[in-house]
Amino acid sequence: AQETVLQRTDRSQRPSATRSARSMPKSVAEILEAGISKAGVSGVVCLDMQGFTLGTVGELLPTQAAHITGLAQKAAKLEGEREAHAPGPVITVETSMRTLSVLARDEIVVAVVRKAN
Repeated sequence: AQETVLQRTDRSQRPSATRSARSMPKSVAEILEAGISKAGVSGVVCLDMQGFTLGTVGELLPTQAAHITGLAQKAAKLEGEREAHAPGPVITVETSMRTLSVLARDEIVVAVVRKAN
């Protein structure tokens, strides 16, 4: 089934491309809730492509999360061309304090934080 999805942001309201119901974008709240509910996840942060924080939940989040957006954008360039709403590569950064998994999709960058092993 095809339908037009209307995404609402604080800045504007515009219809997105026609997509199947299975690939409909989720709200930031839904993304945060889905991420934090997974086993082992300590925190989740959502950012827009300019690095502005759209929402956070949990702990162990980076203090300057905007840098995550640059990381996601640079990694996406390594893959080259892809479909408009296809997810970019997943980048995993491990430190002594946490493991951070970053994914960019539909103009949103999501970082999931897990405690270090």
